[in-house]
Amino acid sequence: MPFKTPSFWYRQDCWQTKILRPLAYIYGFFSKRRMTARPSYAANSKVICIGNLTAGGSGKTPSAIAIAKLINNSSTVFLTRGYGGTIKKPEIVSAEHRAEQTGDEALLLSRIAPTLIAPDRVEGAKLAEQHHAKLIIMDDGLQNPKLFKDIRLCVIDGPTAFGNMECIPAGPLRQPLATGLIHADAFIIIGDIDKKIEALLPKAAPRFYAAVKAAPEILPDEYNLNQYVAFCGIAHPHKFINTLDEINANVVKTRAFSDHHKYTVKEMSALSTFAERLDARLITTEKDFVRIPEGPWIDKIDVLPVRLTFKDENQVMAFLARHLAGEL
Repeated sequence: MPFKTPSFWYRQDCWQTKILRPLAYIYGFFSKRRMTARPSYAANSKVICIGNLTAGGSGKTPSAIAIAKLINNSSTVFLTRGYGGTIKKPEIVSAEHRAEQTGDEALLLSRIAPTLIAPDRVEGAKLAEQHHAKLIIMDDGLQNPKLFKDIRLCVIDGPTAFGNMECIPAGPLRQPLATGLIHADAFIIIGDIDKKIEALLPKAAPRFYAAVKAAPEILPDEYNLNQYVAFCGIAHPHKFINTLDEINANVVKTRAFSDHHKYTVKEMSALSTFAERLDARLITTEKDFVRIPEGPWIDKIDVLPVRLTFKDENQVMAFLARHLAGEL
């Protein structure tokens, strides 16, 4: 279910954290135990898993897209569980699918390479094999022990990192930090990270530094002359607002919804009317746009894509080549 990321996850010693800590211990215990299971299936295809250790957006999908573009292999497919969608069995994303069926991330991935949705990752890998995929890039799945991964890449959002370092529901961690760190072969660090946090990472694991930047060339030529009402339903709305500030967009009002929010006709009509009163256009993210229902507001919305770039692409490629012999 879509939710708004609790602010106390990113503060220390809050009363909410203290109250929820017993539940976090239980969650962490079972999460740690689950990760002790051996993989039950090794695909014929090479598998790259791109995940994170926290709930909420850290940049997994932009990272998966950047890795796919870097490898540039026509036999690559994406594998995702289709979070927020209704598909329960392995299925290939098509042009006819809507976000309410597939979730938003699957639609974005399918613009880059064939994309499979499978809540059961093993069944998804088997479907990929049937379609002669040589490389499977998993968007999320570090916490799924069933499918063997040739490479496990852990994405870390530098500024938010691991929050208060508590497990769900007291904090954002999807498993105890020590458990999560040892199940990663390398780390993708997006943005600036506190050196004390970075020092927690295993010394032997490579670190690839990256940045997520706006692609304003997709916007109207004179977008900076417009006034905007910015809205989004992502885990960390401030990231979107900060990105708009970086490209000098004139944002007069903002509206934040829960992560993966499914917009209704009523909500979009209200947002459109509100923007008109301010003589402004609407602006949102790519992930949000695919969740917006059809209506007269569509032509009044500008979409700001973002792209992930690595500081040293050669370093990343050298690492991938060592693990994916013959597939690059």
